[in-house]
Amino acid sequence: MNNNQLIFFNKEGDALNLNYDTTTGVYNGTLNFDENSSDTFKTIGLYLFEKVPSITFDSIDGDTNLQKFQLFNENRFTFTGNTYFTQSITKIEPINNHVDFYSKWIYGIDFETKYPIGSSITFNSPVFEFTSILTTYTVIGTKKGAVMIISPTNNRVFTTLYGGLTFSNKTISGLNTIGVYDYRRGAINQLSNWNEPSYYTYLYDKKKLTIVNGQHGSQSVVTIVNKDLLDRTYYNYNINQLMYTQSTDLNVKLTLKSNLPNIYTGGMDIIGNLVYLTNPIPKILLPGTQFVINN
Repeated sequence: MNNNQLIFFNKEGDALNLNYDTTTGVYNGTLNFDENSSDTFKTIGLYLFEKVPSITFDSIDGDTNLQKFQLFNENRFTFTGNTYFTQSITKIEPINNHVDFYSKWIYGIDFETKYPIGSSITFNSPVFEFTSILTTYTVIGTKKGAVMIISPTNNRVFTTLYGGLTFSNKTISGLNTIGVYDYRRGAINQLSNWNEPSYYTYLYDKKKLTIVNGQHGSQSVVTIVNKDLLDRTYYNYNINQLMYTQSTDLNVKLTLKSNLPNIYTGGMDIIGNLVYLTNPIPKILLPGTQFVINN
């Protein structure tokens, strides 16, 4: 508080002419007490305010943006929640040394249970190719003590650059996220005009969001912690719609470049050279099919 910027009023709202002495740091002035009765006087209530500089509201940084919006569940919302933050990484390695693969294993204690498939994670400090703490990664696979993510660097280059290097005190954190499904295809916004196609321009750190009719019809309020986190684009397809009609077949070939596909989950007994499955045998297990037994 600036002592020389104070102004005084009585309880009736009248300004009291008190002057500030810069030498002594004391306000001086004369107060007249109204007579109440013989030898008694009324009290004076003192109220003070401080003069402060004027404030110019600027919404450039978003902190003073009061714009409200309603975003309706037009295509689907996805929610991911996590309470595991700053979990220590013990090792990072590619799943193979192939130039066409980009999948990496991130190892840590109980990572497969802390970050299930579909979770979003981020690195808390730079390590190897993961230099930005604002980039998020989606968990696409798990195994005992590890989670799989897709990174920008192919596995062969990754091995050449970082193979054999060690690190210490590196951690990842899970994220609590709200995903708006299929709201953009390339540069084209898919949300209807009656919805909020530009909702992302109204977001800022510390903004409160109310989720209505969520799981079990409940309502909750959440807070934006960091609006600058970036999603990675994993697939992007473009075709010329003029080349295709309703009677034209469109065949899409997807080559799996993350890990071996999961063909069976369930009980299993291995006796000698025979494997006994307790659940129904998948149709994909045809004669001659090779498969790997993990965990």
